[in-house]
Amino acid sequence: MIFHRPFTERRHTAVALMCALLFFWSPLGALAIASDARLARITPTQFEADAIDIVIDGRLDEAVWAALPAHDEYLIIEPDTLDDPEYRTELRFVYTERGLYVGVMSFQPHDTLVTRISQRDQRINRDDVSITIDPTGEGLYGYWFSVSLGGTLLDGTVVPERNFSNQWDGAWSGAQAVVEGGWSAEFFLPWAMMAMPEAEGDQRTISFYTSRRVAHLDKRYAMPALPRTKPQFMSVLRQVDLANIAPQQQRTSLPCQRLHHER
Repeated sequence: MIFHRPFTERRHTAVALMCALLFFWSPLGALAIASDARLARITPTQFEADAIDIVIDGRLDEAVWAALPAHDEYLIIEPDTLDDPEYRTELRFVYTERGLYVGVMSFQPHDTLVTRISQRDQRINRDDVSITIDPTGEGLYGYWFSVSLGGTLLDGTVVPERNFSNQWDGAWSGAQAVVEGGWSAEFFLPWAMMAMPEAEGDQRTISFYTSRRVAHLDKRYAMPALPRTKPQFMSVLRQVDLANIAPQQQRTSLPCQRLHHER
């Protein structure tokens, strides 16, 4: 019986049990339990660039989207409850040697949608979906992209652990559309606009984070579930395995009107 164990062994057992209980009862432990099963690596479908017929208009009506698996493991991070969301969100990936296509279907009653149009990179309360990509796969640096209901685009950079900046405009495409059952968004993110480290062989790993703002509820859903109340972000993004990606340098030109507004 346990009462016959030496005192030292009993003390070590008690301390170990206490530590385990404190971890699982803590917010960090709850986050680990809630998100552990949701952090499996993703290997998205790859196509030849000429075989992709996606038009970036916000509508997921191309046949390729219906053939792809949907990832819907979102949790509520604002407020920091980690509860299941009120509305379903489906995220789909497909990529070519030129870039990454992302499609997001946000299910929601039409009479609750919040549409507000603004200048690029202006943050206001409205429905939106966002993607953060770490091209290193190691939490070193990343880029974020957002499409808001109404069509406003936002983007910028991020460095560990959660230092976001909008002082960067990338050459990417994004659009949204109100559709049956809610609204949808499409992204095309060219590899060439990102600083991607050299990869050994044909394989590389990147990582990502995605979130969705539901303005009328004043909530944000995310996958993986990484609320701002937790210290880690860049180092624990969800990993994605890719093959045959060799980015080429790409130049970006911005309209004169856009530069005028920034001065």
